[in-house]
Amino acid sequence: MTHSGHTLRPVLSLPRLVALTLAVIAPSASVFLTYGSAYAKAGTGVVIGYAIAAGLNLVTMQAYAEVGSAYPRAGGDYSLAASVLGRIAANFYTVFFAFKGMVIPALLSLTAASYIHMLVPTCPVSWLGVLCLTLFIGVAFLEITTSSRVVTIMVAIEASVYLGFMVTSILFIHQPWSVLFHPLIDHGHGVVNVSWPNIWVATTTALYGYNGAQACLYYSEETKAQPKDFGKTILLTTMITIVVEFLGVLATTMALPHLGPDGHGAIPLISLFRQTAWGRRMAPLLIIGVSIALIDTGIATTMGYGRIYYAIARDRQWPELVNRLCLHINARGVPVGALVFLAVLNASMILVSGVTYLILFTGSILLLIYLGIQVSALVIRFKGPAPPYRMPMWPLPPLVAAIAILFLLTHLGRSQMISVAIILLIGAVFASTDPHNHDRISGT
Repeated sequence: MTHSGHTLRPVLSLPRLVALTLAVIAPSASVFLTYGSAYAKAGTGVVIGYAIAAGLNLVTMQAYAEVGSAYPRAGGDYSLAASVLGRIAANFYTVFFAFKGMVIPALLSLTAASYIHMLVPTCPVSWLGVLCLTLFIGVAFLEITTSSRVVTIMVAIEASVYLGFMVTSILFIHQPWSVLFHPLIDHGHGVVNVSWPNIWVATTTALYGYNGAQACLYYSEETKAQPKDFGKTILLTTMITIVVEFLGVLATTMALPHLGPDGHGAIPLISLFRQTAWGRRMAPLLIIGVSIALIDTGIATTMGYGRIYYAIARDRQWPELVNRLCLHINARGVPVGALVFLAVLNASMILVSGVTYLILFTGSILLLIYLGIQVSALVIRFKGPAPPYRMPMWPLPPLVAAIAILFLLTHLGRSQMISVAIILLIGAVFASTDPHNHDRISGT
């Protein structure tokens, strides 16, 4: 029972759950969001980075499918680690999601605002970002059957925009295939080879782009699906995401008119579409479509993080005042208190941060989150009854994923390494001072 006397209600069908999950992942919006940051580091090596990340994402999501089928709770990643590894893990994951939750909606708001700014250059990006965030929160406040219908419609629009972008990229291939196997980049002083450390950074960015199939667990207490359905949903949406995003990155890279920066931020969208008169006429329409795709992702992501923050409060992990706020669910079954808290945190981030930094920062946190889930997948079979979904070749997938994640953590850039160290230090302090450390996590 929550502070307000209301609870989350199981009203979503399985098809609507799949649509919501794809809206959170937003394969096309993820490419529009992450490609520019990855390309700035790795040049045409971005394709190798996305290929490596695709394999790592696939084995990682096997762990999510198994552990998620055993613990389908609204907190998603947080609830999985907390339920399997206990209260100390819950402390660290609370810190991870405190940072990640205050960054992701802000990142999507800023990226959508950057595209809208191309059409309305007189409006500052930061204030357009605040407007986008307000829209995210406003739709998230609606009853979930209504808000999920909105994002499902927008997913269809997003898919059509992405298809148009892909066709245009394929029709105007500029680069030779050799740039995929011998990565190059032009920083403005000539074309140079790309080093592997930069490709590893691009891989981390690509992992963030692929991330999201576990989002179906955020709504696990609001759906009629069975526990075994969550494992299947995670794997289905993972495969769709990998195919759509990798093909998009490949086509985009081959269609680049030049290897230098294009001056347009996220994806070389404008430079691709200015190659022909037809493209120049269609560019504004495409920008609108990309903006819609990013707004759709922002709405679905905000809805998901509202559930995570609610689940953390239910386990009494936040400071007590924040717990009381985040536990408030209205009569329509919406965790409005958690959404208000999320809105305040993200509004502050929009005004002080840039897109590239936020992408690299969240990619670093994601590696830590993934690592804990792999450990959970190794431990869970020793804890009790067999999960409804059991991954093939256990324990190989979580072992491979854990080793790969540890490798990437040791190959982060300096600023990312500092961010990881600070987050882990805050997590350790939070865990050591938690007055509820000996309490059980709800649902375990």
